[in-house]
Amino acid sequence: MGNMTQIGSVIAKPRPLEPRLNKVGMIRLGQRDANGRASECDHFILESQDVSIASKITQVYGPAPKSLEVTFHTDDISKVYTCENQLWGLSKQQKPFLMCAGDGATAKEFGKADRHPCPCPRLGKDCRQKTMLTVLLPRITMSGTFLLVTKSHYSTEIIHTTLAIAQRSGGMVMRPFKLVRTKGFATVNNMKVKKHFVALMLDDTAVKTSPTDCSSPKTYSQIAHPEQVIMSPSVVPAGLVIMDEESPLAKQQLLQRIKNGREKVKKKLTLYIRHPQAETALETYACRRFGKHTFEDLSREELLVLWHDIGVEDSVVGDIVELLK
Repeated sequence: MGNMTQIGSVIAKPRPLEPRLNKVGMIRLGQRDANGRASECDHFILESQDVSIASKITQVYGPAPKSLEVTFHTDDISKVYTCENQLWGLSKQQKPFLMCAGDGATAKEFGKADRHPCPCPRLGKDCRQKTMLTVLLPRITMSGTFLLVTKSHYSTEIIHTTLAIAQRSGGMVMRPFKLVRTKGFATVNNMKVKKHFVALMLDDTAVKTSPTDCSSPKTYSQIAHPEQVIMSPSVVPAGLVIMDEESPLAKQQLLQRIKNGREKVKKKLTLYIRHPQAETALETYACRRFGKHTFEDLSREELLVLWHDIGVEDSVVGDIVELLK
């Protein structure tokens, strides 16, 4: 019967073989401090429970790689790339669990049979977009995959675009790609902050080493420091700006963002404390907390932390109120 398999009186076709590989490691984009607060890194952090793989990671990439050679074991995008809107909660045992997951059209909530429209008003608040990418690191091992997780909308757009281009131009299986850590600006809580993004790019994608370089296109294999490239405009999503941080324009924009940040912190404080001396108390508190001489000396990152903590950490407002007594 050729490739047919007879089971009793039923003749069944053999199931097509699907490539399946176990996960052997993680590609992390940041780490948590002793208090559990997350902070991003300008490089990748590769982790594996397999001692031999962990040893090879250090040997091949060192402690802080900013670019990784990757590929895929299948052409089925759904097997290597997922993007969901996820809402997490805590159980009675104070363990995190997935309360709701949506694909942008409909969502399934834990404990409910019916699906509801997605996205809903909770997106961007309690609910966050989460993207997972499964890759092979051929320089490390071909026997298992590594998982990368990001909540960055900009990184998701870059990854999605590159996978779509690859699928329409020859497929993804064993095709060379690069994962690169790039720098840019993003809007967080209505403030522009410096962020690090993940760019997935075809290894033969044409890029320029600088905005003014009009020479023939170079591939990643020809560039000494691929993490410093300026990405092709066709791949970079709208809103992602990468510029020379030392340029006069970048410095001018930084000063303006810091100035705007100071005003937003003061404005948010007035929602919790209505007192004519509230701003003075805020400046005193901030200088003591961050070890600055004046409120104007605070960096954008410190202003962002302060803006976040007001209204979230009760002790912050309480400490400022104490200064008013």
